[in-house]
Amino acid sequence: MADKGQKRDFGAWSSYVAIVVLVISFSVSLWRVYKVQEVEQADGVATIRVVHWQLEAGFREAFDDIARRFEKAYLAETGERVRIVQNAISERVYKQYVQTQGIGKTLPDLVQLGRDELGSVPRFFISNTEDVQKPNPYNKGTDLEDVPWMDTYLDGMLGSVDQTDLEYYGAASSTASTRLFYNADLLKEVFGDIEPPTEYRAFLDLCARFEQWAEEQGRGDLTPVAASKYQVSVFRAMRAATLFELMLENDRDFDGVFGQNDEVLLAYAAGDFDFHDPRIRADEMTIANLTQYFAPGFMAMDRMEAQFRFTQGKALFCASGSWDAMSFDSQVDFPVGILDFPFPTRDDPEFGQYVRGRISEADAPAVFRLAVSKFSKHPDLTLRFLQFLTSRENNQRFNQLSRWPPVIKGAKPHPLMEPFMRKPEGFWTAEVNRIIGAGPCAAAYSQAQWELVEHKVDFDGFADMLERDMPRAMAQEFERLLNNEWEERLAQEMSLSHQLGSYSFGDTWGEAAPTPERVQSKMVYLWEMRMRRYRNSYRLLEWQELLDAGEPKAQEIQQHIKIDLERKQS
Repeated sequence: MADKGQKRDFGAWSSYVAIVVLVISFSVSLWRVYKVQEVEQADGVATIRVVHWQLEAGFREAFDDIARRFEKAYLAETGERVRIVQNAISERVYKQYVQTQGIGKTLPDLVQLGRDELGSVPRFFISNTEDVQKPNPYNKGTDLEDVPWMDTYLDGMLGSVDQTDLEYYGAASSTASTRLFYNADLLKEVFGDIEPPTEYRAFLDLCARFEQWAEEQGRGDLTPVAASKYQVSVFRAMRAATLFELMLENDRDFDGVFGQNDEVLLAYAAGDFDFHDPRIRADEMTIANLTQYFAPGFMAMDRMEAQFRFTQGKALFCASGSWDAMSFDSQVDFPVGILDFPFPTRDDPEFGQYVRGRISEADAPAVFRLAVSKFSKHPDLTLRFLQFLTSRENNQRFNQLSRWPPVIKGAKPHPLMEPFMRKPEGFWTAEVNRIIGAGPCAAAYSQAQWELVEHKVDFDGFADMLERDMPRAMAQEFERLLNNEWEERLAQEMSLSHQLGSYSFGDTWGEAAPTPERVQSKMVYLWEMRMRRYRNSYRLLEWQELLDAGEPKAQEIQQHIKIDLERKQS
């Protein structure tokens, strides 16, 4: 009985302690909010609110550092006070947050873009097209002083162009790439003082030997590669350019990309390729050969589970991006090494005849793109902060503090980021889902790939699944393409009419009138794009020729098409 009474007393005291801690924490939080609002609401203080989804270690601290520097610089320049407040939101709800705040006209001043805005960028954000063609004032005193802001970027600021209207919106602050992390202590314990292999077959052999060693040592908690469904996509950087010639052969509009869904459809329906193609096999099996060294059930795990396994020292390798480098570096108690992905070469005994070289990183994306919202109370000041953030000096400082690769020419990376700097040499290629189309086709591919990477089927079984499911999926995608193009053609005709009206009557609009040069450039773009909206006629003509020729794949797909093709042609 005494034990029960003691347990009750202990439970009661634990509850009281928890309540006290909760009250203290809540009070401290309220005090902090009060002090922040006190500064923000003070007379003469302009507040710029920034929202983003970057929760990685060190990122918010780096952003705060630049924000405080701007506050001091702006006060010294103008004698006026400004306050920069950032709000980091989980990426799980970020997209919904931006959409609802945009519709409610309550978006913060600066918003990170890149979460499938679906054409809403021109609706909610201010274009800075004119500004990017002028020098960034915060590059004064450097060799970039007279260089247009857009030309100070490694990618020419292409990452800030919205394809809806070809206007620039916002600016990015970093680049991103993926690499292979490894546990240097564990590598040394098992294999001695060796460097990790940089060749594909040697890497697979090392994983096999590590797995055997772990089994002999009774270390069932160890796995060669920490991975999840997310890492499967990251490891696609391990591929070589085996699809290069397949894409060139089927690039029907000669734009350098075999990625348009109609190109995939027509090439497949004509029998120009199928999913048993040995080049597709080389591309797929490069990854499937590796997944046998992943932890069982990896496709049911999420990204954080895999990374937790690695940081706990339970795996030799883990693939991730530059954005996770600082998190790994700060969370582990062992030295972390970083190396490029080992990919098959032309000497590979299985894939060599299809390998053309490494895949180029010339188009490595610019990331952390912030844009000024239309609901900002201080749009000019907000743009000024964005220019401050992306000057060479501050871009270098920001990325060295956050441990991300810089995006401005001449900005030096942190030593930890040197392995992540883009490698432009190599061949262009595409993800395999560019070979199989989008929508229902991508869903069919994902299902088949799941079976392949978990080794429930071999490659022939994988290809058989796609050959079985693709005709129906491609028919559905064909219908979607025709419907979308038909609707977009009507919308573009309206937009072209609007620009024509702006050109003819803009001089009556006063200060709100767009410049004639800008209207002319838009009209030229819309007229050129207008012709692309007539791809339907080309598609339908090609399709009818395939049917008339009795192509088996075309006839198989035709059985699943339900819409009236003649109506779509009119």
